[in-house]
Amino acid sequence: MSYRAFRYWIVLKPLFGHDFSAIKISPVLDIYEKDTMRIMTGYMLYDLVVEIVTPAVYDYAVLFHHVAGLLSHWHTLQTEDVASGWYTMMVYLAEGSTPILHAAWMMNTVGLADGLAFKLLTLALLVAFFVVRILVSPLLAYTYLAPANRHLYDGRDGVFYFQLCIVFAFAGLNFFWFYKLLTLVYRYVFGVLFFDLPPSLPPSLGLILLLEPEGNFQL
Repeated sequence: MSYRAFRYWIVLKPLFGHDFSAIKISPVLDIYEKDTMRIMTGYMLYDLVVEIVTPAVYDYAVLFHHVAGLLSHWHTLQTEDVASGWYTMMVYLAEGSTPILHAAWMMNTVGLADGLAFKLLTLALLVAFFVVRILVSPLLAYTYLAPANRHLYDGRDGVFYFQLCIVFAFAGLNFFWFYKLLTLVYRYVFGVLFFDLPPSLPPSLGLILLLEPEGNFQL
């Protein structure tokens, strides 16, 4: 999803004459946006089913993320809501941190969590998460509330406030997950034990267990 989002903002929009604007919303919901949202809808449906049928790995933040995301995607596609479509494509940039998280999971799985590479990867995750999730969140909220874009919801106040709640809910999730990352860094730097981890467990593995205690990597 992050690849499609970066391709959309950096290649396709300039190529087809659209301004790369983080403030002004384009007036058209194009086929690339629709296809991208359909792909994401399919993933969220699949992952939601996996979450539901495996209660041992319930992550209520992820469940909320998927249900809210499905409602927002469904509405955007049904109504061709251009403002929400723009917001959704910007949100997908946040997935740029996910491949790093998956790489950390794979290194942990194959027993490579003790070396320098894993430590550098955790640092890269922290930086990427801050850039594509924390910095982008207030920009999205500002854009959604910008007076210049308010006309896109003329006569649809209910829709506007519903999508606005989604914007702030996802921002809240990102700040919550980032807090967990900062907690990890603080504990690691100051040599504090990670919760109830056994002494034989390398401290760097705390990243994996702190982010997703049950091994369900969905940031």
